[in-house]
Amino acid sequence: MNRNVIDYFDSMIMPLIQDKHNNILKDANIMILGSVGLGIDDGFSDMEAVIYLPQQIWRKYGGKLQLDLNKKISETNLWKKEGSIICVHPLSWLLDGNGEKIMSNVENIPWNDISFESLFTIQENLIYYDSNDNLNKIKKITAESEMPEYIWKKEIIIRLKDTLECLNELYQFKNRNKYDEAQIPLGKIIEYFFQMGFLICHRYYPWRTHYSWAFKKLPQSFSKLCSDINLLSSTTEWKIKIEMIEKIIYEYKNNIAIKNIIPEIDIRKKELVEELIWAERLESWNNPNWKEFINKRIEKAIIEGYAEDQFWIWSLWGLDS
Repeated sequence: MNRNVIDYFDSMIMPLIQDKHNNILKDANIMILGSVGLGIDDGFSDMEAVIYLPQQIWRKYGGKLQLDLNKKISETNLWKKEGSIICVHPLSWLLDGNGEKIMSNVENIPWNDISFESLFTIQENLIYYDSNDNLNKIKKITAESEMPEYIWKKEIIIRLKDTLECLNELYQFKNRNKYDEAQIPLGKIIEYFFQMGFLICHRYYPWRTHYSWAFKKLPQSFSKLCSDINLLSSTTEWKIKIEMIEKIIYEYKNNIAIKNIIPEIDIRKKELVEELIWAERLESWNNPNWKEFINKRIEKAIIEGYAEDQFWIWSLWGLDS
């Protein structure tokens, strides 16, 4: 917990609200974001916070409150000036625009419309003031343990597929000595590696600036991969980079297999990229018969005298209809 920011709000921000905007306190919710809210700020950190209000109250009183907060923070801010702000938002903006929707129907959370970064924020950042317990209620009902299993599967399948596709692209750039272009898929692979570690552990991941910090809090078998990712990022030898990528992919595939997270995927399959492409295309996480769809098209291709790998034509053009 960041004692400095709590003291700052206790001594500077809350007295301002109590003195000039006391009428909004019974409906206000305040969350402190970023490194300050996580308690890991340093000399380069700005201070960001949000005051959430019901839509009508925000519309009626939020503008004047925002002006007063802007003035107060410009005079008293203890963190980096650039970027520091206390925003006044309607509660509906929380969780990518789903805050009030969740509160009005807790049994039907629009999981697919909320980013993992936003979910991480509500779970990990500092809830400073919660007059009607809205933030804590939302935090509880959107906890990682409440996330439907099919979404974890979906995200792991897509992230692993994207990683392997980037690796194939990287091989081609390396073979052609096109190292400037190779930096592009390399950067994506590094980001996917961080995200995949969180996903396999069924944890939300933060915004990019906090990947390493949060990754080190994963179970030890995963957190130790952080040093491998750092080596991958820092070494200038492309041979070592590719070896590290292949090693980390192997570790992730092994963990997925051991945990049996996506049993519908043959994780050891040689042509894994194609398997993952079709798993995503046919939404395997919601469709237990997705391979039956492919097998029927393979059968059609063979009957028509074509190789089985031509099945995709029967799928794309509907020649089996």
